Amino acid sequence: TINPAGAVVTISSCSFAGEYSTINGAVNGQTLRFTSSVGTDVITIRSGSPHGPVLAFGTTPLVFANTFTGTIYAHWNTPGCGSQSTCRVTTVQCTSCVLAPPANDLCTGAININCGQTIAGTTASATTDVVSFCSTTLTTAPGVWYSFVGTGTNNILSLCGSSYDTKIGVFTGTCGALVCVVGNDDFCGLQSQVTLPTTAGTTYYVLVTGFSTASGAYTLN
Repeated sequence: TINPAGAVVTISSCSFAGEYSTINGAVNGQTLRFTSSVGTDVITIRSGSPHGPVLAFGTTPLVFANTFTGTIYAHWNTPGCGSQSTCRVTTVQCTSCVLAPPANDLCTGAININCGQTIAGTTASATTDVVSFCSTTLTTAPGVWYSFVGTGTNNILSLCGSSYDTKIGVFTGTCGALVCVVGNDDFCGLQSQVTLPTTAGTTYYVLVTGFSTASGAYTLN
């Protein structure tokens, strides 16, 4: 499936020439880039079905303005439409799909949250953050920020039910001098949750991020 934030997606680590791949998520108006690790390969892109109208063809890397919305098919061949049972790595990228970072991409743009809220979002177009180690490393994947004011009670912040491998960190201080309170990597499967006592009147900053370079849709409770 084509990444809507513009990331390069590996179609297969072992495509053969003479085969085709099924690609979802194509949208009219995108600029698409298909590659094969074999530099002489010819790529043909068809729309609607494996034998549908040709959208584009040429040697790798193949870059073209897509005019079709729906499922497209990438045919991999050696020159002259030949086949070959040698592994080649194949990729697809929407080079025109880079999204603007979300409003809460930085700590200074943290969105205020309240107890009892359920917030859905994505880190797909966010950037990575420079923060201190906080029970786990939080500097390798895109992240977004939330804040809340403590009331003197225990609070639970949960990413359970999110669609990717998450991490979470909670800090006090200021955005320019954050102090770790608690962090978590895996609590409920690959998703994260923390429980912390709060001090009334203290502002807490919450970083929602991912393991390694993972990003995706999350639910914060």
